Amino acid sequence: MIIVSLHLGNRWKDIQKEYIKRYTNCDYTYLVYDVPKSMPHIRSLALIPRIVDERSKPKPKELIVLFDSDCFPISKDWVDNVHKNLKGNEFTAVQRLENPHSYRCIAHPCFCAWYYGTKITFSQIASNPYVDGYEKRKWYPIHRTNKFNYHRQLFAVYGNIVYHHGAGSRNVNNQPFFYDGLYFYDYIFKFGYDFICSITGEISPYQIDKNINSRKIPRKNPNIRKIGI
Repeated sequence: MIIVSLHLGNRWKDIQKEYIKRYTNCDYTYLVYDVPKSMPHIRSLALIPRIVDERSKPKPKELIVLFDSDCFPISKDWVDNVHKNLKGNEFTAVQRLENPHSYRCIAHPCFCAWYYGTKITFSQIASNPYVDGYEKRKWYPIHRTNKFNYHRQLFAVYGNIVYHHGAGSRNVNNQPFFYDGLYFYDYIFKFGYDFICSITGEISPYQIDKNINSRKIPRKNPNIRKIGI
């Protein structure tokens, strides 16, 4: 298996590397590409095939996995689940139904996997990248499975196998990450896996921060449909 991740700076490198090592039970090659600050995200995604070919020796039908810099596995069976998703499909990717309007249906490459030899390219609508041709191709969407939401779109668990922070490498000033005086954006660094467990419902959010008032945190998003949140 070949894992590829694009990083803008060093903020997420250690935590992603740690979680990949902790939850991956097979041999893998981990490729990190440092994206120049001046390079648009869609251009860096276009480099994925070249990065795979030039920096590894992929075998025919070898599993290729793409993680956003702020995305990583949280389940020991994540690789098995990916293989199951790929049975009879060209690729599997996150589908962010929590996003508004037309963006909710796209195949989002924050977490995406395919077998080497399958042609995967990317385009972008507004600031949202997506896998080319998802409307006509056979693919398996991975949906948000949060039991608790600190934010309607960010801090997401998908398919109970990966965590995606959202906007992890962007400037977050003036972003709506505050509720009742609490700044949730850094909770993953402050509380680690306990923060993820509070999202999946394994522990109460009160156990990581007694100041959390869940009645003031939106647990449901009117834009989310067909998801048990």
